[in-house]
Amino acid sequence: MKRKNILKFVSLLGIGSFVMLAAASCTSATTPTPNPEPKPTPNPEPKPDPMPNPPSGGMNGGDTNPGNGGGMDNSAQQLSTAKTALTNLLSSKNTNVQMYSDYAKIKNDLTAAYTTAKSTSDNTSATLEQVKSATSTLQAAIDKAASDKKTFDDQNSDLVTAYKELKSNVNNKDNNLMGLDSTQYSAIRTNLEGYYTTGADFVKKTLIPVEGMSPTKDEVTNLNTNINASVADLGSRKENADMYFNKFGKKVLVKNGVVAPKPMMADGVQTEHETPTDNSQPVNYSFVGYSVDVNGSGSTPPAWDYVKRTVFNINGTLVDNQNGDANTAPLTDVSWIYSLNNGSKYTLSFTYYGPTTAYLYFPYKLVQSSQSTTVGLNYSLNGTEAKSVEFTAPTTMNPEGMDSPAGTTQTTPERTTPATTTTTANLTPTVDTINVAKAILTNLKFGENTIDFTVPAQKVAPMFGNFYITASEDNLDKVNDDIFGNKTTKSEESTSVTVDLLKGYNLAADYSTFFAKYTGATLDGENAGDYYLVGFIGSSNKRTYSGTGTQMNTPLNIGDKRNLIIYVNAPTEGKYYVSGIYTTGSNRALRLWANNENNFMQFVNLNSGPGNTLKTFTTNMTDSRITNQTISLNKGLNKVVIRSTNGGKAPNLGNLTFTLMKPATPSA
Repeated sequence: MKRKNILKFVSLLGIGSFVMLAAASCTSATTPTPNPEPKPTPNPEPKPDPMPNPPSGGMNGGDTNPGNGGGMDNSAQQLSTAKTALTNLLSSKNTNVQMYSDYAKIKNDLTAAYTTAKSTSDNTSATLEQVKSATSTLQAAIDKAASDKKTFDDQNSDLVTAYKELKSNVNNKDNNLMGLDSTQYSAIRTNLEGYYTTGADFVKKTLIPVEGMSPTKDEVTNLNTNINASVADLGSRKENADMYFNKFGKKVLVKNGVVAPKPMMADGVQTEHETPTDNSQPVNYSFVGYSVDVNGSGSTPPAWDYVKRTVFNINGTLVDNQNGDANTAPLTDVSWIYSLNNGSKYTLSFTYYGPTTAYLYFPYKLVQSSQSTTVGLNYSLNGTEAKSVEFTAPTTMNPEGMDSPAGTTQTTPERTTPATTTTTANLTPTVDTINVAKAILTNLKFGENTIDFTVPAQKVAPMFGNFYITASEDNLDKVNDDIFGNKTTKSEESTSVTVDLLKGYNLAADYSTFFAKYTGATLDGENAGDYYLVGFIGSSNKRTYSGTGTQMNTPLNIGDKRNLIIYVNAPTEGKYYVSGIYTTGSNRALRLWANNENNFMQFVNLNSGPGNTLKTFTTNMTDSRITNQTISLNKGLNKVVIRSTNGGKAPNLGNLTFTLMKPATPSA
C-alpha cells in the first residue's frame, strides 16, 4: 500500500522529485534488520550528474507556471509581441493611405497590403511565422509606396505642381460659378463648368491612375490656364453678355470688310491672298444714301462697295478728322455697302459671350428699283452652310402721296412705314424706304464669331448698313433707336423723341443735300458749340465742291422732290408737336408729314436772321405761320418726309424733337 502511494505521488511530481523522495524514504522510513549472512558493501549514494538534461516539461518535469520563464511561455510571448507589432503597424493605415490620395494605383496597392495584413491579424490561429511575414510584407508595401511616390514626384515635379493647382481650382468651382445663374450668363457658366468637369475627371483619376496613363504636364497646365483665364475674365465676359442681352452689340461697317475673291491664276488655282476692293465713293457726296435711283455709268448701278457719310464745313470744304482717331470719336458712323460685285463678300467678326442664339439686325434698301425682283443676300456663320436673308415677294405700286422722282415707278410694300419684323421674313427692299432686316443666329461660338455675307448666283445684294447683334428680341426698340439716331425722353411732364440727323440713317433725294458743320455757333444766343445741320432741302440750286477727286452730280431733284426722309421711333401712338434747330437768312417754309401726306405739319416764314444764326422752332404754340400743330405717329417706326412748299427752299435743319401732346383734361 505504501509502495502504491509512492508511485502515485511519483506520477504527479515527476522523475526528479521521485529520486529525491526515494532517497529520503529509504533513509528515514526503514530500519535495517540484522542479517545472519555477511553484510555487502553498501552501494554508494548516487552522485549527481555534473551535466543534467534540462527539464523539458510535461512528464519530463518543468514548471508549467507561465511566470517562471519556461519554454512554452517564451513562444506565447513571442507570438503576442509579433501580433502587437502588426497591430501597431496596421494602426498607421489611415495616415499612410491618405498620403497617396493623389496616386490612385499606389493607394490601391497599399490598401490591399493593409487588408491582407489585417486578415492575418484577425486570424486567431495565425502562427508566429505568419504574423511576422504579414508584418514584414506590409512594411515593405509601405516603404515601396513611399519610394514610388518620391520617384514619381522627382521625375514629374512640374506635373505635380500643376496638379496641385488644378485641385485648388476645382475646389473653388462653386465660388466661381456663383452669380452665373441668369439667362444671359448661360454660355459663360457652361464654358466654365466644362473646364471644371474636365479638371474633376483629372483629379478623380489622380496622378497615377489605377488604369491608363498619367495625365501629361501640358494637359494639366493648359486646363489650369483655361480655368484661370476664364475666372480672370469673368467680369469682362459678364459685361459682354449683359451688353448683348440688355442692349446690343454694334458692328460698324468698315471698308476692309469687303473682300474680293482670290484671283485665278493661269492654271486655275487661286492665289494665296485675297485682294481688297477699291471702289471709292464720289468725293462730293455727303448723304451717300438716297431715296431715288442712283446710277453709275449710264443706267447701270454704281460699282461702289463701301460708302460713308461725309460732313462739310459751311464753306464747302471737308471737315478735318471727321472719321476720328485714337482719341476722337468719328462724327458719324452711318455707312452703307452698296454692292458685293464679282463674287466679293463682306466679313463681320465679333466677340460674344452671350447665349448660343442671338438675333442679327441691319438697315437695308435698294440702289435701283429695277433690282427688286433679283435681290438676294446670304449669310454664313463661322463657315457653316450659307442661309438666305429672307425677303417677301415684291408688290409694285405707287402709294398715294409718296414722293417719287419723275418718270420712275417705285416698288414698295403696301405700308409706307418701315418695318422691323418679328419673324425672319423681311419686307422686300425698296429704293425710297429703309427697312430693318432680321436674321437668327444659332449655335454661336463662345468667344470669336465670324459672319460672311455673299450674293447668290444671278442675284444682286441690297444696300445694307451697320450690324446689330442682340441676345433678346426685346431689344428691338433700342436697335431701331440707334439705327435712326433716336433718343426717347420720358418724364411726368412729357414724352419726347429727339432725332439726331447726323448720327441716324436717313435719305436724301439729291446729291447737293449735305451735312454742314457750324463751328462755335450759338443756339438762340447761347450754348456755344459745334452744330450739324442739313442744307439744300428744296430749291434748284446746286452745291459745288472745289476739292480734288472723282465727283458725281447725280441723283438730281429740285423743289419739293428734293426732300429729306427721316425715321421716328415713337414710344406710343399719338399726336406729336415738332420742334428743332434751323438757320436761314430769309423767309423759308418747312413742311413735314408722316406715313401719308395728309398727316402733316407746316411752318412758313421761318427766319433766324443774318450770319448763320441758329435758332429753335416749335409748333407747340398758337401762330398763324403754323398749319397743324401736330402730326400723328404710330407706335414704332414712322417714316417722316421733310421738304419745302411750292418748290421753294427749306431752312437748313438740325436735330428735330417730337413731343407727345398730352390728352385734353376733361372739364368738371
